[in-house]
Amino acid sequence: MKKLALFAMILALLCAALPAGAQETISVYNWGDYIEPQVLELFEQETGIEVIYETFETNEDMYAKIAMGGASYDVIIPSDYMIERMIQEGLLQEINWDNVPNVKNIDPRFMNAAYDPQSAYSVPYTWGTMGILYNESTVVETPTSWQTLMDPSYTMDMLMLNSPRDTLGIALVMCGHDLNSTDPADLEDAKNLLVEQKPMVLAYVVDEVKDKMIAGEASVALVWSGDATYCMGENDELNYVVPVEGSNIFYDSICIPSNARNVSGAEKFIDIKCRKAGLKPSCIVLVATVRALKSHGGVAKADLAQENLPALEKGLSNLTRHLHNIRTVWGVEPVVALNRFTSDTDAEIALVREAAARMGAQVALCEVWAKGGEGGLELAEQVIARCECADLSKFSLTYPDDLPLAKKIEAVATKIYGAQEVSIAPAAAKQLRSFEEGGYGELPVCIAKTQYSFSDDPKKLGAPEGFTLTIRQARLSAGAGFVVALAGDIMTMPGLPRVPAAENIDVDDAGNITGLF
Repeated sequence: MKKLALFAMILALLCAALPAGAQETISVYNWGDYIEPQVLELFEQETGIEVIYETFETNEDMYAKIAMGGASYDVIIPSDYMIERMIQEGLLQEINWDNVPNVKNIDPRFMNAAYDPQSAYSVPYTWGTMGILYNESTVVETPTSWQTLMDPSYTMDMLMLNSPRDTLGIALVMCGHDLNSTDPADLEDAKNLLVEQKPMVLAYVVDEVKDKMIAGEASVALVWSGDATYCMGENDELNYVVPVEGSNIFYDSICIPSNARNVSGAEKFIDIKCRKAGLKPSCIVLVATVRALKSHGGVAKADLAQENLPALEKGLSNLTRHLHNIRTVWGVEPVVALNRFTSDTDAEIALVREAAARMGAQVALCEVWAKGGEGGLELAEQVIARCECADLSKFSLTYPDDLPLAKKIEAVATKIYGAQEVSIAPAAAKQLRSFEEGGYGELPVCIAKTQYSFSDDPKKLGAPEGFTLTIRQARLSAGAGFVVALAGDIMTMPGLPRVPAAENIDVDDAGNITGLF
């Protein structure tokens, strides 16, 4: 793979997210080691969108999987020539550039490339070269020519790329032909040269080239420049050269397959969407459980499986606060998706339905975990009905773009969370002022706080009011396009439970599974 270290392809959706909102997912198919894992984690934390991430080793592997239709991905990262082929075969869909305003930050030199002349299907991601990575402790002279790869002194001490197109292209150059030649005679020459070279090759590899060269298992290797950069950072004896005969330059870009299931999620992954693109949702699905609502009513975790209507009644204040925000602050009609647990009683479910009805919302009972797709039909039907009669003219955002950053935080705290006021620590206030002075004042804000309460105190359950929201720190996510305000004692890294759920899961001799719920 062609690694681009520390490349932060994280662009987030921000509209004052609901703590109880449904989890959205996008499926990304990318080269191995092409995004730092921490970047994906940060994207999930800041957007609430789960990234299902898979990798491939070559463009051909990726193409075969997409073309066969056996898998559906929302984001893929193909190379230049493959993008051109996939456009011709109708495997990519056009990108709505209205949803990608940050395209203005991309160097114009990389737009409107020959493989996508109108930049209709691809967002430039990275570029690089192909060359020779060599170990200075075992290679006497700098390998300035591609003919180094035919030197018998490196027999079984040489690695070649397991990438037919790239390897064949370099073989064409070694034979004195054009890198892009399609002449049958030229291709025959290149084939014969590779056949002659084969006994000298230790292995044909892709991602494995990094580990092998870092460990000193070979002296020379045909590599992409990104891999070479990574290897040189891990082993000081390694160096990289582009031979004097020249090399190819590759471009990799972000694309959305024609069969993508979550196009909007893919575009969020590429850029801020809702605020910048003027997205107006037709419906909001609010996910809730009887257990969570009883917890807001003060029930201990160990007792959540027992029917407790008074506690549920008390905890319903949390649900009604969310419904109030959805309808009155944002002007969108909600549907409550009630995920049913085996311990939920009919009386408890009825109580939730009554509370939602008082707020003008319907409840869809979700039993997908037990009944598969059939268990989600009620939710699907209600969402469709809401979308068909949606009045998009009622949609509004929590605050306007031109409001000062501190006032934006205050708007979210008072309108959404129910706070009476906001206390911003001097250091955080100074950070916010510096962001505004730097030209970032019109960015939206993302408040990072505990998920257990509308306040910054996880012990304040239900729908607390009249509290003070304390902002202790502010961070600028300039590339993503928003400002993060940290409230209370929140940590931006996810935590794990003290006792893993797996410890309570078991299978008896009869094959019965226990401890799941």
